[in-house]
Amino acid sequence: MYSNNNYDECLKSLNEKGFYCFENFLIEDDLKMLQNITDKFLKKNNNNSFFLMDEKLDDTFINEKKFIEKFYKIFFDLSEKENLKNFQTKKIFKNLRVISQSKMHSTSYDFHFDAHQYTILVPIIIPDSGNENTNGNLILFPNLRKKTTYLIVNLLQKIFYQNKITKKILQFISSKKILKKEILNFKYNNIYIFNGFRSLHGNQPVLKGHVRATLLLHFYDVFENSSLVNLNRLFRKYIENKNIKKNINQGSL
Repeated sequence: MYSNNNYDECLKSLNEKGFYCFENFLIEDDLKMLQNITDKFLKKNNNNSFFLMDEKLDDTFINEKKFIEKFYKIFFDLSEKENLKNFQTKKIFKNLRVISQSKMHSTSYDFHFDAHQYTILVPIIIPDSGNENTNGNLILFPNLRKKTTYLIVNLLQKIFYQNKITKKILQFISSKKILKKEILNFKYNNIYIFNGFRSLHGNQPVLKGHVRATLLLHFYDVFENSSLVNLNRLFRKYIENKNIKKNINQGSL
């Protein structure tokens, strides 16, 4: 569980390894509620992959005060320790991400940087394929870039790291001891915080027939006032809403 006594340890781990694990952070009732929400949306989506962003989760348990404030406590303590400006005015950006049946291949090794300083990953459904390389574990290249407030630098870095050729190279590297990396093997009730903005990350494959579900909580949007970034986020929401409608329609045939 999180306490004021271990945020120094957390920050040290974030700077050295790029992530930190809070063991047994969730109580069983929290996990069951998250799994119930996921099952509900999975059935609605005809058991296909999907992600639901922010306002789509407002009317769920995820947005209830007793649950979400636990995470604000972590984010606020870390932000204060790192002297981030106006962190008290920032909101958590929520994302329920589920891999199941469709898009199993395209979601693997999709390395990227987040737009937010911190990301907390909450495992909801962990695949158990019998092979640690097909359980959707998170691969993290820790603190690969420095924090920047220049949007053009951010875009150039994303173009360099997030193109198809580089992703293929990173997929190869992820299985070798060439570049420093961390592989996070999830456990229920644990949560994992990492430097999403600075650390390149993506998940290993999920074996067909299995489901991987995670709740991603992002905090402190580095380019919050960027029209370009916000437009891209709206476009992603539009595409995913279109996919969800398609899944629902297929299920009603």
